[in-house]
Amino acid sequence: MMAFLSIVVAIVFLGFLIFIHEWSHFIIARKGGVKVPVFSIGFGPAIVKWKRGETEYKIGAFPIGGYVKLHGMEPGEIEGEPDEFYSRPAWIRIMIVLGGPFANLLLGFIIYLGTIGIMGIETPATTLVQPDSSSIFQKFDRIVSVNGEKVEDWFDVQNKFTDTSTVVVIRGGKPETLVAPMEEFLHISPLFPPVVGGIEKDGPAARAGIEKGDSIIEINGKKVQTWDEMRNIILASPGESLKVVWRSGKNGIKTGIVVPEETKTMEGDSTVTVGMIGIMTPNRIRHVGPGLTFKLSWYQFEDTALKIFKVFGMLIKRKVSPRELGGPIAIVYLTGRSLKWGVKNLIYFIAFITINLGIVNLIPIPPLDGAHALLGFIEMITRRKPGERSLKILENIGFFILIFLFLFITFNDLFRFFTGKMH
Repeated sequence: MMAFLSIVVAIVFLGFLIFIHEWSHFIIARKGGVKVPVFSIGFGPAIVKWKRGETEYKIGAFPIGGYVKLHGMEPGEIEGEPDEFYSRPAWIRIMIVLGGPFANLLLGFIIYLGTIGIMGIETPATTLVQPDSSSIFQKFDRIVSVNGEKVEDWFDVQNKFTDTSTVVVIRGGKPETLVAPMEEFLHISPLFPPVVGGIEKDGPAARAGIEKGDSIIEINGKKVQTWDEMRNIILASPGESLKVVWRSGKNGIKTGIVVPEETKTMEGDSTVTVGMIGIMTPNRIRHVGPGLTFKLSWYQFEDTALKIFKVFGMLIKRKVSPRELGGPIAIVYLTGRSLKWGVKNLIYFIAFITINLGIVNLIPIPPLDGAHALLGFIEMITRRKPGERSLKILENIGFFILIFLFLFITFNDLFRFFTGKMH
Protein backbone atom coordinates (compact mmCIF):
# COMPACT_ATOMS: atom_id res chain seq x y z
CA MET A 1 0.00 0.00 0.00
CA MET A 2 2.82 2.41 0.93
CA ALA A 3 4.62 1.64 -2.36
CA PHE A 4 1.48 2.44 -4.37
CA LEU A 5 0.90 5.64 -2.40
CA SER A 6 4.53 6.67 -2.98
CA ILE A 7 4.14 6.21 -6.74
CA VAL A 8 0.90 8.21 -6.86
CA VAL A 9 2.25 11.05 -4.71
CA ALA A 10 5.51 11.18 -6.70
CA ILE A 11 3.67 11.31 -10.04
CA VAL A 12 1.32 14.04 -8.78
CA PHE A 13 3.98 16.34 -7.33
CA LEU A 14 6.46 15.76 -10.18
CA GLY A 15 3.70 16.52 -12.64
CA PHE A 16 2.95 19.74 -10.75
CA LEU A 17 6.61 20.81 -10.70
CA ILE A 18 6.98 20.07 -14.41
CA PHE A 19 3.76 21.98 -15.10
CA ILE A 20 5.08 25.05 -13.25
CA HIS A 21 8.35 24.84 -15.20
CA GLU A 22 6.74 24.47 -18.63
CA TRP A 23 3.89 26.89 -17.93
CA SER A 24 6.46 29.60 -17.17
CA HIS A 25 8.18 28.96 -20.51
CA PHE A 26 4.76 29.05 -22.19
CA ILE A 27 3.52 32.29 -20.62
CA ILE A 28 6.74 34.23 -21.23
CA ALA A 29 6.91 32.91 -24.82
CA ARG A 30 3.35 34.05 -25.52
CA LYS A 31 3.98 37.45 -23.91
CA GLY A 32 7.21 37.70 -25.90
CA GLY A 33 5.46 37.15 -29.24
CA VAL A 34 6.52 33.52 -29.86
CA LYS A 35 3.95 31.03 -31.12
CA VAL A 36 3.62 27.82 -29.05
CA PRO A 37 2.18 24.93 -31.09
CA VAL A 38 2.42 22.27 -28.31
CA PHE A 39 2.29 22.26 -24.50
CA SER A 40 2.88 18.77 -23.08
CA ILE A 41 3.18 17.27 -19.61
CA GLY A 42 4.86 13.88 -20.06
CA PHE A 43 6.27 12.23 -23.15
CA GLY A 44 5.10 9.54 -25.55
CA PRO A 45 1.59 8.93 -26.87
CA ALA A 46 -1.02 11.39 -25.61
CA ILE A 47 -3.46 10.04 -23.03
CA VAL A 48 -5.51 13.23 -23.23
CA LYS A 49 -5.19 16.14 -25.63
CA TRP A 50 -7.18 19.17 -26.69
CA LYS A 51 -6.62 22.31 -28.70
CA ARG A 52 -7.26 25.85 -27.64
CA GLY A 53 -6.31 28.68 -29.94
CA GLU A 54 -3.01 27.97 -31.68
CA THR A 55 -1.77 25.53 -29.00
CA GLU A 56 -2.38 21.79 -28.59
CA TYR A 57 -2.33 20.74 -24.93
CA LYS A 58 -1.65 17.13 -24.01
CA ILE A 59 -0.70 14.73 -21.23
CA GLY A 60 1.78 12.06 -22.32
CA ALA A 61 1.83 8.41 -21.29
CA PHE A 62 5.22 8.72 -19.57
CA PRO A 63 5.00 11.35 -16.77
CA ILE A 64 8.76 11.89 -16.40
CA GLY A 65 9.09 15.31 -17.99
CA GLY A 66 7.41 17.78 -20.27
CA TYR A 67 8.02 20.33 -22.97
CA VAL A 68 6.68 23.32 -24.84
CA LYS A 69 7.30 23.36 -28.58
CA LEU A 70 8.32 26.87 -29.59
CA HIS A 71 7.71 27.87 -33.19
CA GLY A 72 10.92 28.17 -35.18
CA MET A 73 13.21 26.96 -32.40
CA GLU A 74 14.32 23.71 -34.01
CA PRO A 75 16.75 23.69 -36.96
CA GLY A 76 14.93 23.13 -40.23
CA GLU A 77 11.87 25.06 -39.05
CA ILE A 78 13.45 28.52 -39.10
CA GLU A 79 11.82 30.57 -41.87
CA GLY A 80 12.16 34.07 -40.46
CA GLU A 81 8.51 34.53 -39.47
CA PRO A 82 7.98 37.21 -36.78
CA ASP A 83 6.46 34.75 -34.26
CA GLU A 84 9.42 32.35 -34.42
CA PHE A 85 11.73 31.88 -31.43
CA TYR A 86 14.89 33.06 -33.24
CA SER A 87 13.07 36.04 -34.74
CA ARG A 88 12.72 37.57 -31.29
CA PRO A 89 15.46 39.68 -29.63
CA ALA A 90 18.07 37.77 -27.63
CA TRP A 91 16.93 39.22 -24.30
CA ILE A 92 13.39 37.94 -24.85
CA ARG A 93 14.69 34.47 -25.74
CA ILE A 94 16.81 34.45 -22.58
CA MET A 95 13.77 35.34 -20.48
CA ILE A 96 11.76 32.54 -22.15
CA VAL A 97 14.32 29.80 -21.49
CA LEU A 98 15.22 30.98 -17.97
CA GLY A 99 11.57 31.37 -16.96
CA GLY A 100 11.16 27.66 -16.24
CA PRO A 101 14.19 27.22 -13.94
CA PHE A 102 13.51 30.45 -12.05
CA ALA A 103 9.86 29.45 -11.57
CA ASN A 104 11.04 26.23 -9.91
CA LEU A 105 13.46 28.12 -7.69
CA LEU A 106 10.78 30.63 -6.69
CA LEU A 107 8.36 27.79 -5.97
CA GLY A 108 10.92 26.18 -3.65
CA PHE A 109 11.22 29.40 -1.63
CA ILE A 110 7.42 29.83 -1.54
CA ILE A 111 7.02 26.24 -0.26
CA TYR A 112 9.44 26.95 2.58
CA LEU A 113 7.75 30.29 3.29
CA GLY A 114 4.27 28.77 3.41
CA THR A 115 5.33 25.73 5.43
CA ILE A 116 7.17 27.73 8.08
CA GLY A 117 4.42 30.36 8.17
CA ILE A 118 1.64 27.79 8.65
CA MET A 119 3.32 24.88 10.43
CA GLY A 120 5.96 26.80 12.37
CA ILE A 121 9.55 25.85 13.05
CA GLU A 122 11.02 22.95 14.99
CA THR A 123 13.23 24.01 17.88
CA PRO A 124 15.18 21.73 20.26
CA ALA A 125 12.92 20.76 23.16
CA THR A 126 15.74 21.10 25.66
CA THR A 127 17.55 23.77 27.69
CA LEU A 128 20.47 21.50 28.63
CA VAL A 129 23.84 22.92 27.56
CA GLN A 130 26.66 21.40 25.54
CA PRO A 131 29.52 23.93 25.94
CA ASP A 132 32.88 24.13 24.20
CA SER A 133 36.13 24.38 26.15
CA SER A 134 36.08 28.20 26.35
CA SER A 135 32.53 28.53 27.72
CA ILE A 136 31.59 29.58 31.25
CA PHE A 137 28.80 26.98 31.10
CA GLN A 138 29.33 23.35 32.05
CA LYS A 139 28.03 20.22 30.37
CA PHE A 140 24.55 19.27 31.65
CA ASP A 141 23.82 22.80 32.92
CA ARG A 142 20.07 23.30 32.51
CA ILE A 143 19.10 26.90 31.76
CA VAL A 144 15.90 27.84 33.59
CA SER A 145 15.79 31.61 32.98
CA VAL A 146 17.50 34.37 31.02
CA ASN A 147 17.26 37.96 32.31
CA GLY A 148 14.54 36.92 34.72
CA GLU A 149 12.35 35.30 32.02
CA LYS A 150 11.60 31.58 32.16
CA VAL A 151 12.82 29.49 29.21
CA GLU A 152 11.16 26.29 28.01
CA ASP A 153 13.18 25.34 24.93
CA TRP A 154 16.23 26.38 22.89
CA PHE A 155 14.22 28.95 20.92
CA ASP A 156 13.63 30.81 24.18
CA VAL A 157 17.30 30.57 25.12
CA GLN A 158 18.42 31.89 21.73
CA ASN A 159 15.97 34.78 21.61
CA LYS A 160 16.27 36.00 25.21
CA PHE A 161 20.05 36.43 25.18
CA THR A 162 21.10 40.12 25.16
CA ASP A 163 24.46 41.91 25.10
CA THR A 164 24.95 40.95 28.74
CA SER A 165 22.56 38.35 30.15
CA THR A 166 21.86 37.08 33.64
CA VAL A 167 21.39 33.35 33.24
CA VAL A 168 20.13 31.00 35.97
CA VAL A 169 21.13 27.36 35.51
CA ILE A 170 20.61 24.20 37.50
CA ARG A 171 24.07 22.74 38.08
CA GLY A 172 24.47 19.60 40.18
CA GLY A 173 20.88 19.96 41.37
CA LYS A 174 21.37 23.51 42.64
CA PRO A 175 20.59 26.89 41.01
CA GLU A 176 23.54 29.06 40.01
CA THR A 177 23.56 32.51 38.44
CA LEU A 178 25.93 33.35 35.57
CA VAL A 179 26.59 36.65 33.79
CA ALA A 180 27.01 35.85 30.09
CA PRO A 181 27.86 38.24 27.21
CA MET A 182 26.12 37.74 23.85
CA GLU A 183 29.16 36.01 22.30
CA GLU A 184 28.85 33.31 24.96
CA PHE A 185 25.89 31.96 23.01
CA LEU A 186 28.33 31.06 20.22
CA HIS A 187 30.12 28.69 22.61
CA ILE A 188 27.11 26.59 23.57
CA SER A 189 24.72 24.26 21.77
CA PRO A 190 21.68 22.27 22.89
CA LEU A 191 22.44 19.00 24.64
CA PHE A 192 19.79 16.38 23.95
CA PRO A 193 19.04 13.55 26.35
CA PRO A 194 18.74 10.18 24.55
CA VAL A 195 14.97 10.58 24.15
CA VAL A 196 13.19 9.63 20.92
CA GLY A 197 11.48 12.78 19.68
CA GLY A 198 10.23 11.34 16.39
CA ILE A 199 10.32 7.98 14.68
CA GLU A 200 10.21 6.76 11.09
CA LYS A 201 7.24 4.53 10.41
CA ASP A 202 8.48 0.96 9.72
CA GLY A 203 12.09 2.05 10.30
CA PRO A 204 14.62 -0.13 12.21
CA ALA A 205 13.78 1.43 15.59
CA ALA A 206 10.02 1.17 15.03
CA ARG A 207 10.34 -2.48 13.97
CA ALA A 208 12.15 -3.21 17.26
CA GLY A 209 9.25 -1.69 19.22
CA ILE A 210 10.80 1.66 20.12
CA GLU A 211 8.23 4.47 20.27
CA LYS A 212 8.24 8.26 20.40
CA GLY A 213 9.01 9.45 23.92
CA ASP A 214 11.06 6.37 24.88
CA SER A 215 14.50 6.93 26.44
CA ILE A 216 17.52 4.91 25.30
CA ILE A 217 19.49 3.62 28.31
CA GLU A 218 22.28 1.51 26.79
CA ILE A 219 23.52 0.03 23.52
CA ASN A 220 25.54 -3.22 23.47
CA GLY A 221 26.08 -2.91 27.22
CA LYS A 222 27.35 0.68 27.04
CA LYS A 223 25.29 3.22 28.95
CA VAL A 224 24.37 6.41 27.07
CA GLN A 225 23.59 9.74 28.75
CA THR A 226 23.27 12.00 25.71
CA TRP A 227 21.89 11.90 22.19
CA ASP A 228 25.39 12.34 20.74
CA GLU A 229 26.72 9.29 22.62
CA MET A 230 23.86 7.21 21.27
CA ARG A 231 24.17 8.70 17.77
CA ASN A 232 27.90 8.01 17.48
CA ILE A 233 27.41 4.31 18.27
CA ILE A 234 24.61 3.98 15.72
CA LEU A 235 26.43 5.89 12.97
CA ALA A 236 29.47 3.64 13.37
CA SER A 237 27.41 0.42 13.15
CA PRO A 238 25.73 0.19 9.71
CA GLY A 239 24.28 -3.28 9.17
CA GLU A 240 25.28 -4.52 12.64
CA SER A 241 22.94 -5.99 15.23
CA LEU A 242 22.78 -3.70 18.26
CA LYS A 243 21.31 -4.79 21.59
CA VAL A 244 19.36 -1.77 22.80
CA VAL A 245 17.85 -1.21 26.25
CA TRP A 246 15.27 1.55 26.56
CA ARG A 247 12.73 2.91 29.00
CA SER A 248 9.18 2.93 27.70
CA GLY A 249 6.55 5.11 29.32
CA LYS A 250 4.05 2.30 28.82
CA ASN A 251 5.92 -0.88 29.65
CA GLY A 252 8.95 0.05 31.77
CA ILE A 253 12.38 -1.28 30.72
CA LYS A 254 12.52 -3.08 27.38
CA THR A 255 15.28 -4.78 25.37
CA GLY A 256 15.48 -5.43 21.63
CA ILE A 257 17.78 -5.86 18.63
CA VAL A 258 18.07 -2.93 16.23
CA VAL A 259 19.98 -3.14 12.94
CA PRO A 260 20.98 0.31 11.60
CA GLU A 261 20.36 0.71 7.87
CA GLU A 262 23.38 1.47 5.69
CA THR A 263 22.90 5.07 4.55
CA LYS A 264 25.13 7.32 2.47
CA THR A 265 25.58 10.86 3.73
CA MET A 266 27.84 13.83 3.04
CA GLU A 267 30.73 14.42 5.40
CA GLY A 268 32.93 17.34 4.43
CA ASP A 269 33.81 16.96 0.75
CA SER A 270 33.00 13.27 0.44
CA THR A 271 30.27 10.72 1.10
CA VAL A 272 30.42 8.10 3.82
CA THR A 273 28.25 5.13 4.76
CA VAL A 274 26.72 5.35 8.22
CA GLY A 275 24.05 3.58 10.22
CA MET A 276 20.55 5.02 10.71
CA ILE A 277 17.68 3.59 12.78
CA GLY A 278 14.95 6.14 11.96
CA ILE A 279 14.72 8.33 15.05
CA MET A 280 15.07 12.07 15.60
CA THR A 281 15.78 14.46 18.46
CA PRO A 282 12.95 15.81 20.62
CA ASN A 283 11.70 19.11 19.16
CA ARG A 284 8.88 21.57 19.80
CA ILE A 285 6.86 23.52 17.25
CA ARG A 286 7.05 27.30 17.59
CA HIS A 287 5.21 29.84 15.45
CA VAL A 288 7.09 33.01 14.55
CA GLY A 289 6.24 36.39 13.06
CA PRO A 290 6.28 37.31 9.34
CA GLY A 291 9.75 38.87 9.39
CA LEU A 292 11.45 35.87 10.99
CA THR A 293 9.40 33.51 8.81
CA PHE A 294 10.76 35.19 5.68
CA LYS A 295 14.32 35.18 7.06
CA LEU A 296 14.23 31.49 8.07
CA SER A 297 12.64 30.53 4.73
CA TRP A 298 15.46 32.25 2.86
CA TYR A 299 18.07 30.49 5.04
CA GLN A 300 16.40 27.15 4.29
CA PHE A 301 16.29 27.90 0.55
CA GLU A 302 19.93 29.02 0.57
CA ASP A 303 21.02 25.92 2.50
CA THR A 304 19.24 23.61 0.04
CA ALA A 305 20.75 25.33 -3.00
CA LEU A 306 24.26 25.27 -1.51
CA LYS A 307 23.97 21.54 -0.77
CA ILE A 308 22.97 20.87 -4.38
CA PHE A 309 25.89 22.94 -5.71
CA LYS A 310 28.19 21.11 -3.28
CA VAL A 311 27.11 17.75 -4.69
CA PHE A 312 27.76 19.00 -8.25
CA GLY A 313 31.22 20.12 -7.17
CA MET A 314 31.91 16.74 -5.60
CA LEU A 315 30.81 15.01 -8.82
CA ILE A 316 33.18 17.17 -10.88
CA LYS A 317 36.05 16.47 -8.45
CA ARG A 318 35.15 12.75 -8.56
CA LYS A 319 34.62 12.67 -4.79
CA VAL A 320 31.14 11.32 -5.45
CA SER A 321 30.48 8.59 -7.99
CA PRO A 322 28.05 9.36 -10.85
CA ARG A 323 26.38 6.11 -9.81
CA GLU A 324 24.92 8.02 -6.88
CA LEU A 325 22.71 9.99 -9.29
CA GLY A 326 19.05 9.07 -9.09
CA GLY A 327 16.01 9.41 -11.31
CA PRO A 328 12.28 8.67 -11.16
CA ILE A 329 12.63 5.39 -9.23
CA ALA A 330 14.84 7.06 -6.62
CA ILE A 331 12.33 9.91 -6.31
CA VAL A 332 9.49 7.43 -5.73
CA TYR A 333 11.56 5.64 -3.07
CA LEU A 334 12.52 8.89 -1.33
CA THR A 335 8.89 10.05 -1.51
CA GLY A 336 7.95 6.93 0.45
CA ARG A 337 10.68 7.59 3.02
CA SER A 338 9.49 11.19 3.39
CA LEU A 339 5.90 10.05 3.90
CA LYS A 340 7.02 7.84 6.77
CA TRP A 341 8.30 10.94 8.60
CA GLY A 342 5.11 12.93 8.07
CA VAL A 343 3.58 15.58 5.83
CA LYS A 344 6.06 18.34 6.68
CA ASN A 345 9.00 16.16 5.67
CA LEU A 346 7.29 15.35 2.37
CA ILE A 347 6.68 19.06 1.70
CA TYR A 348 10.35 19.84 2.33
CA PHE A 349 11.33 17.00 -0.02
CA ILE A 350 9.14 18.53 -2.74
CA ALA A 351 10.87 21.87 -2.15
CA PHE A 352 14.24 20.17 -2.52
CA ILE A 353 13.21 18.53 -5.81
CA THR A 354 11.89 21.76 -7.36
CA ILE A 355 15.04 23.69 -6.35
CA ASN A 356 17.15 20.86 -7.76
CA LEU A 357 15.11 20.93 -10.99
CA GLY A 358 15.66 24.67 -11.31
CA ILE A 359 19.42 24.51 -10.69
CA VAL A 360 20.00 21.52 -13.00
CA ASN A 361 18.20 23.27 -15.87
CA LEU A 362 20.49 26.29 -15.49
CA ILE A 363 23.56 24.19 -16.37
CA PRO A 364 24.78 25.50 -19.78
CA ILE A 365 24.93 22.18 -21.62
CA PRO A 366 22.46 21.08 -24.31
CA PRO A 367 19.58 20.32 -24.18
CA LEU A 368 19.10 22.18 -20.89
CA ASP A 369 17.67 25.70 -20.62
CA GLY A 370 21.04 27.04 -19.54
CA ALA A 371 22.53 26.19 -22.96
CA HIS A 372 19.86 28.19 -24.81
CA ALA A 373 20.36 31.10 -22.40
CA LEU A 374 24.12 30.98 -23.06
CA LEU A 375 23.48 31.23 -26.81
CA GLY A 376 21.38 34.32 -26.15
CA PHE A 377 24.11 35.95 -24.06
CA ILE A 378 26.72 35.17 -26.74
CA GLU A 379 24.47 36.80 -29.35
CA MET A 380 24.08 39.91 -27.20
CA ILE A 381 27.89 40.20 -27.05
CA THR A 382 28.73 39.30 -30.67
CA ARG A 383 25.56 40.76 -32.28
CA ARG A 384 25.32 37.59 -34.40
CA LYS A 385 22.52 35.03 -34.28
CA PRO A 386 23.55 31.35 -34.21
CA GLY A 387 23.46 29.68 -37.62
CA GLU A 388 21.20 26.72 -38.43
CA ARG A 389 24.20 24.42 -38.83
CA SER A 390 25.43 25.28 -35.33
CA LEU A 391 21.94 24.82 -33.93
CA LYS A 392 21.64 21.42 -35.62
CA ILE A 393 24.95 20.29 -34.09
CA LEU A 394 23.83 21.44 -30.64
CA GLU A 395 20.48 19.71 -31.08
CA ASN A 396 22.18 16.40 -31.94
CA ILE A 397 24.58 16.74 -29.00
CA GLY A 398 21.66 17.51 -26.71
CA PHE A 399 19.70 14.52 -27.97
CA PHE A 400 22.56 12.09 -27.28
CA ILE A 401 23.26 13.64 -23.85
CA LEU A 402 19.57 13.34 -22.95
CA ILE A 403 19.35 9.69 -24.02
CA PHE A 404 22.62 8.82 -22.27
CA LEU A 405 21.56 10.48 -19.00
CA PHE A 406 18.13 8.85 -19.11
CA LEU A 407 19.60 5.36 -19.63
CA PHE A 408 22.42 5.91 -17.13
CA ILE A 409 20.18 7.23 -14.35
CA THR A 410 17.54 4.55 -14.98
CA PHE A 411 20.25 1.87 -14.76
CA ASN A 412 21.49 3.41 -11.49
CA ASP A 413 17.96 3.36 -10.07
CA LEU A 414 17.31 -0.25 -11.10
CA PHE A 415 20.71 -1.42 -9.84
CA ARG A 416 20.22 0.17 -6.41
CA PHE A 417 16.61 -1.02 -6.21
CA PHE A 418 17.37 -4.69 -6.96
CA THR A 419 20.54 -4.75 -4.82
CA GLY A 420 18.79 -3.15 -1.86
CA LYS A 421 21.09 -0.09 -1.87
CA MET A 422 18.39 2.57 -2.36
CA HIS A 423 19.42 4.53 0.74
